[in-house]
Amino acid sequence: MFIFNFSATPFVDTSGLGEIVACTKRARERHGTIKFVVPRKSKVRDVIVITMLDRAFEMFTDEEEAIT
Repeated sequence: MFIFNFSATPFVDTSGLGEIVACTKRARERHGTIKFVVPRKSKVRDVIVITMLDRAFEMFTDEEEAIT
């Protein structure tokens, strides 16, 4: 399992999203999972929702919640 913690990330652009999708593909090929930790009110969450990636990833507001 990989957890991407975006708590201190102010913004993610299309290049960043492309890398996340590429990482996800590699993780799933190896039967891994990826989870996101994203604050409720952040530009990162807005981008993830607008691009509909929230349907492909589990999103949490803190790391402890993501781990369990």
